[in-house]
Amino acid sequence: MFALTRYDSVLRALKDVNTFSSASGVMMNDDMNHVLRGNTLCSDGTDHQRARRIIGKPLTPTALSSLKDEITLKAERLVDGLIAKSTFCAVTELATFLPVDIVASAVGLPQEGRERMLVWATQMFNCFGPLNDRARSAFPVLQEMMHYARTQAVRGKLTPGSWADGILDAMDRGGDR
Repeated sequence: MFALTRYDSVLRALKDVNTFSSASGVMMNDDMNHVLRGNTLCSDGTDHQRARRIIGKPLTPTALSSLKDEITLKAERLVDGLIAKSTFCAVTELATFLPVDIVASAVGLPQEGRERMLVWATQMFNCFGPLNDRARSAFPVLQEMMHYARTQAVRGKLTPGSWADGILDAMDRGGDR
């Protein structure tokens, strides 16, 4: 485990995959490193670059600008509905709804399971640190998340033309387009 605090040190480490490899994992516990091995975060070299090309395509400014109208419409509907209620919880009814809805829709995920996404995200981060009680208690929740990914984030359930659908298409083509 390394802790680099200076820009120049971080830049050198990012360019030196022989000394600072991410392929074996970047988490603070071996269990999570094993689970994530091979994903974009836990990869180096051509594998990492290929994954970044595929995953990064829908995150370019041009690609994201296509979401502007949808975000505006959903935000206006949400705010109008909340104003009509006169009182509401800003955290649960405003701050968390829009990001989860926008991202899940862009990714192309079905409605089923979206209510668990913030729980899954929190527990995922709890697993990144040392293998303590907090991390151990999060693993069953991650198993639930992985079940969702294996059963819901699949062809036939993803929205055609969505980010995830495009990623699967790119993988089918060998990941280089």
